Amino acid sequence: KKKEKMSKEGEEGRGRRNAIRLHEAYTVETVVVADSDMVHYHGAEAAQRFLLTVMNMVYNMFHHRSLGIRINIRVTKLVLLHSRPGKLKVGHHGERALESFCHWQYQEFGGPRYLGTNHVPGGRDDTPPVDTAVLVT
Repeated sequence: KKKEKMSKEGEEGRGRRNAIRLHEAYTVETVVVADSDMVHYHGAEAAQRFLLTVMNMVYNMFHHRSLGIRINIRVTKLVLLHSRPGKLKVGHHGERALESFCHWQYQEFGGPRYLGTNHVPGGRDDTPPVDTAVLVT
């Protein structure tokens, strides 16, 4: 009897988890980069179609009501690499490839030119501000 009472109290005391309910929507500006191996294997048109389809799925996932907040994933720039830049080392070692991509994308799309969505004077006019970068290999 004691065990039964304790488990009921524990369930009642714990209560139901509620997601944070905010009325604002947030936008995550994203650059999506397709590695040259992917572009060569599938072709530029198919790679672009694939990436936009996947990013549309990601956009829809971030709109799921269980999150309790609306997050818009916006593809600000789609880059199809036809040749791999010298500073971008992508191979079978995932950690090294990720580190290389982080450094490369920071030089290309981040750095002192842009900080999130705040434009820093003197930046490149052709590169929109980004919050995150995705590499697809």
